[in-house]
Amino acid sequence: MLELDAISFAYPRMRSALFERLSLRVVPGEVVAVLGASGIGKSTLIRLCLGLSPAGSRITGALRYNGTDILSNSEEEWRCLRGTTLGWMPQAAATAFEPHTRIELQLTQVLRRLRGYSASDARSLLLESLALLDTADQGTLLTRYWKDLSGGQKRLVLFALWHVIRPELLFLDEPSAGLDSTYSAHLAATLRTFCSQTGRSVVVATHDRSFARSVADRCLLLEQGYLAPIALDALETTLPALAQPSVMQKEEPVLDVSGLKKIFAHTDHGLPVFDKVTFRVWRKSITILLGRSGSGKTTAANCALRLCEPDEGRITFNGIDILSLTSAELQALRPKMQMVEQDAHSTIDPLWTVQKILTEGARLCNLTHTEQQRRIGFWMRELALPEHYLTRRGLQLSVGEAQRVAVIRALVMQPELLVLDEPSANLDHASRERLAQCVRQYLAITTGGILLITHDYFLVRDLAAHIPVYLYQDFPAGASAAAADGAFVKSISQ
Repeated sequence: MLELDAISFAYPRMRSALFERLSLRVVPGEVVAVLGASGIGKSTLIRLCLGLSPAGSRITGALRYNGTDILSNSEEEWRCLRGTTLGWMPQAAATAFEPHTRIELQLTQVLRRLRGYSASDARSLLLESLALLDTADQGTLLTRYWKDLSGGQKRLVLFALWHVIRPELLFLDEPSAGLDSTYSAHLAATLRTFCSQTGRSVVVATHDRSFARSVADRCLLLEQGYLAPIALDALETTLPALAQPSVMQKEEPVLDVSGLKKIFAHTDHGLPVFDKVTFRVWRKSITILLGRSGSGKTTAANCALRLCEPDEGRITFNGIDILSLTSAELQALRPKMQMVEQDAHSTIDPLWTVQKILTEGARLCNLTHTEQQRRIGFWMRELALPEHYLTRRGLQLSVGEAQRVAVIRALVMQPELLVLDEPSANLDHASRERLAQCVRQYLAITTGGILLITHDYFLVRDLAAHIPVYLYQDFPAGASAAAADGAFVKSISQ
């Protein structure tokens, strides 16, 4: 079906090749998983197979589909292939659709153009696909706006769309990122059934070893420009042992949220996203919100920072009621409250260099130039981002690299409250370990606290082995007034 034969690739103005005589063959009905470190070129490989490489890229070798060399296709020929023949679910799902148009309208337009379905048929097929993924309230999900969905919900909706389109070959870039374990399992099962029943093929680029093991017929490791097979048994993962840190003496929390309620009036008939949510963030510790994709965790964090306004509740930061602050007063507090968003790539100016991105926040903290460079250099080394990346622009970063840049930007400011929303979702295993180490170092050198939103139990257990962690499970029910202090992390023993 798809064959890459001795493909070499280099970006414009790049001296060395990113790939060197790389070969890959995908047969009908097969699921192939491609693993590799962040920034190694997995997404670049997918774009090459779709004819989406940047202008001026140097590509040699052969790219064949059903025996026909398509590497030299014109743009018009590529457009005929994309959609019904070659499908792609990008890693940056947040940018896939227009944020201010209802989802159903956008999806039905795509299905009408590619498959000729009527609006009613398209809706029925989308609901069937969403039901296979066990998404809650499929009907109301389609009536929402793209901007109102969580990162995990956006991935599920995108996969449902491709499940209806049924291209001959589907490329999935980090499909399980931002999904809880339940939705990830449903996605894997649906994907396997999709391939076995239709004979379609799928190429999955992922860092998620357990997802790759559950879904793939073959796994390949992309490393140093080459693809090498890796045994599925080598992807076996076990949870690290859980150590028990000492419980810190509680003083005034850096963040105290009580009775929080949020309603999106234009969705779900005005029903609250959550109600009476209460949680606290203590100094030199981590508070974790765990819950299913779309349960409102990110919305709660945005409310806690007043990035969106809650309908009810009380929020104090260092004892200050931030809901009563004027815009100017709140702006003065912003450097002390930083958030690394789940879709970090969209928070980075694509035309700015990494140097400018990292110094922007540092200037708000009135740091000297010497101190700015010291902090930037320190955190770049800790997250294994080479110094020459300072001259790269945002658009030249992979999603995983952009995630690390966003984390560094926040750590350089050394805020008193650091909110991390799925910070490890787009990182490989080694980068996740470095992220955990950076979190521990941040808490060691500051008096701040961290609010962490994640589905990554490996990250939770790694952190819990060294520092106090307080957990609100099953959000929002687990962050009710009855669980105001959260459960100490020893409760997640299974």
